[in-house]
Amino acid sequence: MDHTKHSILSSLQDKEDDVDELKYSAEDFDSLTVADLYDIEIAMQDFLNDINFDNSKDNKVRFDEDTYDFNINGKRRGMFGKGTRAVMHAIFTICFAEFLSKKGNPFIGFVVLDSPLVTHFDKERGVSLSDVNSVSLSDSFYHALIKRDYNFQIVILENKGPTFQIKINDANKIHNLNKNGSSGFYPV
Repeated sequence: MDHTKHSILSSLQDKEDDVDELKYSAEDFDSLTVADLYDIEIAMQDFLNDINFDNSKDNKVRFDEDTYDFNINGKRRGMFGKGTRAVMHAIFTICFAEFLSKKGNPFIGFVVLDSPLVTHFDKERGVSLSDVNSVSLSDSFYHALIKRDYNFQIVILENKGPTFQIKINDANKIHNLNKNGSSGFYPV
């Protein structure tokens, strides 16, 4: 290994050691007030209602200060399946970004969601395919995003897009990475 590479690696190792020794507490960071959390809860409720989450238009979201997580309709987020947790996390991420943007807090100006819908299944046990509602939670998620007017960008990397046609305009763009036989974000 030449001297330059060795110097860089040594410097990075020293920085890693310094970071490992750092200790932080919650007081070291800006915190959200009760009013801030309430605003995020309401935004999440509105989003969940828009996608008819849990077949309900009256979803309730509460932040649990003991677990530092959200309860949805009286149920801890962690008690849902991984697909539903992924959808809820995506909704929180969008609502938190919207909160930061509206309040003028530091915010990078975009959100990237990596496969928020791929693990969510829109099927119930014992229901035949012909009885399944044609509007899935995934499609409802896309509809909810499109109808909102965000002043930041949302990038979704997902295996499957919506089953409906999206009107392409300045606010909505789609780049299909699975065309021409290729698959994935990075070309093979």
